[in-house]
Amino acid sequence: MGFDCVYKKSERGVRKCTENNGETRPNEGPSQIEKRLAQLESILQGVTKQLQPTENPEDFLADCSSSQLPSPYQTPRKTTDTVDGMGAVIFADENGCGFFGESSNSGFIRHLNTAFKTYIQDKQHSSMRQTHVATDVSRPPTPCSIQDHSRTSHDAHIFDTHGLPSKTETIRLVNSFFQDFGMLFPYINRRAVLNDIEHAFRESCPVLRRSWLCMLQVILAFACDYSARHEVGDKNVSRADGFAQQALALAPDVVEQQPNVEMLQALLLLTQYLQGTRSSTLFSNYQRFTVQVAFQVGAHCPNQFPSETILECEVRRRCWHMVFILDKSMSLHFGRPSSVPSTYAEVPPPMAISLDEFDAAPGDRSPNNDVSTAIGFIHTIKLFHILADIVQEIYHGNMSPGKSEFPLELHQSIGSIEWKLHSWRKALPASIQIRAISSMDGSSSSPFDRLSIVLTLRYHFAKLLMHRATVAQFLDRTEKLSAGGIATDETLPPFFAKVEHASMEECVSAAVEIIDILHLLSASGHRMLMSWWFCVYYAFSAVLVIFVAYILRRQHEISFPLLDRQEGSNTFAKALDVISHYGPNTPITIRCHKYVQRLERLATTTGLFSGDASGLWDFNPSEGHDDLTLLLPELLPIEATDIESFMTFHDTEF
Repeated sequence: MGFDCVYKKSERGVRKCTENNGETRPNEGPSQIEKRLAQLESILQGVTKQLQPTENPEDFLADCSSSQLPSPYQTPRKTTDTVDGMGAVIFADENGCGFFGESSNSGFIRHLNTAFKTYIQDKQHSSMRQTHVATDVSRPPTPCSIQDHSRTSHDAHIFDTHGLPSKTETIRLVNSFFQDFGMLFPYINRRAVLNDIEHAFRESCPVLRRSWLCMLQVILAFACDYSARHEVGDKNVSRADGFAQQALALAPDVVEQQPNVEMLQALLLLTQYLQGTRSSTLFSNYQRFTVQVAFQVGAHCPNQFPSETILECEVRRRCWHMVFILDKSMSLHFGRPSSVPSTYAEVPPPMAISLDEFDAAPGDRSPNNDVSTAIGFIHTIKLFHILADIVQEIYHGNMSPGKSEFPLELHQSIGSIEWKLHSWRKALPASIQIRAISSMDGSSSSPFDRLSIVLTLRYHFAKLLMHRATVAQFLDRTEKLSAGGIATDETLPPFFAKVEHASMEECVSAAVEIIDILHLLSASGHRMLMSWWFCVYYAFSAVLVIFVAYILRRQHEISFPLLDRQEGSNTFAKALDVISHYGPNTPITIRCHKYVQRLERLATTTGLFSGDASGLWDFNPSEGHDDLTLLLPELLPIEATDIESFMTFHDTEF
């Protein structure tokens, strides 16, 4: 491009002494170090001799083994695993393992597996062994930590001056980002980014801030990734990955700099990108750093600082709302406790104007400022507060997995949150109202129509997540009652049974609505504002609910009017079309697509759709044919990218 990027490398001192029990002592000589290492080795050998494993960890984890694909974000794994004395699985050469609670898809899939096994048992009139899963621990290929990630390549080659496209192309991609994905989360000032780009290309040898350059790389990655969803070819996919890798190479140095709002913006944007394109561990690590940086810069403070302009204060406040949204998103998707309590979110809501308009004179502002697209961001924040209430009140903050409460307590919480959702919906401006599928025009390019569709999908997902707890509780209760020989309809008074049925109907209705909306928009070529990752996630979550609904329909004779009016295979076909359309050719999409195909075949074979189970042969446990996976000869492959937001590797074992 005609210029080089120069970075000021901070001096890093080397510690000349170490600490022992709070006292400082000089460095030990080689002989002393060798003696201490020998002592440690002797202690470890003694402990190892006392630990005699009762089973072969490799056999225990045989179902979780995988054929690894090469990836720059993982290291080769050794073949041996260990199990500690408490029975928690520890994987060799991995930096962590994952737990996925009740609000996650994996938490619901556990109920799905149990319900499907019970359904098959009733169909066969024979008993099948229950597969024992010792822990709810996944086995994804875990990448390195933030401090180690890409450190080698970063030290050798800090930044390639040819990593940025031409000035014209860079500006085009930046504008594309703010017209699409950036419209949903307007916490970055487009005008400031463009001004910095002009400066970078104007100077012959500019000194670029690492945080700004990292943020720019992610903006370009988002723009290319979004374009790839609507254009033929894989060029933009590879370009997006290239920009993302440049950002990840800069990130370790970014987090070591003095915290400021620009660093917070870069980390927020990078975390959003990692949420759908990289491993959950990498996403979680950056999300944790982002929260800490937000506290350090005072993003959580509601008042304007004396040194801030109105624009700077507004950006800081919007960043804090994004920290809150990402934290709640991770909590509900992964089924883990939140790290930012809702009581911390006392920052005033954003102003309903674009950041570009802050510096403009009142007479120069666009006439649409009364209903700016920023209004969508404001109501998204309010909706995520309701989602936080769902996780906290219905799923107990993901702190007590599997806890089953009395139906009255659950439905009291659901009723309270249903009223909050109703109030939120009534408060929406006319331009972004929740819309019925009959009123949607897939060809509309109006930004408010596109915002309305996104809010509609999020609204239905909130209802699905809330009422899914009723489905899970019903499955838990029927499993316990069937084991005791008690009829399900004898356990609840008629009134509570009707309330429970109404809640399950709401869940199924939301699931069907999500798939129908996404299918309509995909068939019309609609350019979704939200990322492809959320489109696939919503469709996949809806399919899981519909599959369980067919089990309830056949096994417990529960009627769902929406399912009665359409073929089950047609609903699954729509979901497969949605996943193929919105998802790129990535391990996430491939695995979700195969999983839905498998559910469809199982439903067809076992008579869930039609009631005809003639295609199901009798398993003979004495001959070892007691594994439901034999229904399909091909097992789902374990890919090189973990996708625990969708499901864990154990979820294929039904």
